[in-house]
Amino acid sequence: MSRRRSIAVGDYFVKTSDPMQHVWRVESIQEYGDLPPHTKIRELRTGQVITIAVSALVDSRLFRRAAGPATDEPA
Repeated sequence: MSRRRSIAVGDYFVKTSDPMQHVWRVESIQEYGDLPPHTKIRELRTGQVITIAVSALVDSRLFRRAAGPATDEPA
């Protein structure tokens, strides 16, 4: 049975193992046929973009939800 947790473009996350607590924003969500859904996330300070499985992003051992930045970030 699938326990799908919802994410949306614009949601913010922090890696649980990151002592610097860099904030990542969901940029897009992709479906790749037979593969599980993936998402592109962008680190707000550096602009680094990575693609990861949605299941990894909602795994509380890897990421936690975060509040957005204190100031408006350009989209």
